[in-house]
Amino acid sequence: MKYAKRILMVAGALALAGLLAVAIAPKAAHAVVASMVQVVNTAASPAITQDTSKQAAQIVSLLCQESPSLCLQILEGGGVASGAYSVTTGSHLVVTSADVFVNTPFTAPGTQMFLQNTATGNAYEFFNIPEGSAGAQFNFGSGFAVAPGTGLSIGEAYLSSAGSVVFYVHGYLTAN
Repeated sequence: MKYAKRILMVAGALALAGLLAVAIAPKAAHAVVASMVQVVNTAASPAITQDTSKQAAQIVSLLCQESPSLCLQILEGGGVASGAYSVTTGSHLVVTSADVFVNTPFTAPGTQMFLQNTATGNAYEFFNIPEGSAGAQFNFGSGFAVAPGTGLSIGEAYLSSAGSVVFYVHGYLTAN
């Protein structure tokens, strides 16, 4: 009888311990998981909760003209910056689209222009300007990247007749 009484006491203690473990375990498991995925949101290392290309501070708009052949940043309050745009250190400019407006129509087909890297002179994207066109819009899907410390300018290839164009280039800055 004493032996059976002890067995029942031990079984009751184990059952009580099991019930306590079940009641406490979710909180402990939650605490462990939370500490493993905790994000520190500081000014030096911000936690991004929105697509970079949608953040106002990251959006870049450029006005590119043939003469002089450089791109100027369109300022947040309107107007354009006084000097050629250069990608800030620690960032890449991802160009996603360009609007091309023809001020003086080209009179012959075969006119091709391009955006080029100001540091290397290498072309990024080519644009075929249709004869008599007033303009066009070009989208680059996920975009192309321009390295820090460099900018964009307009280049001409296969220019078949005199004309005048303006590029509005759209993109966003992203961390290296």
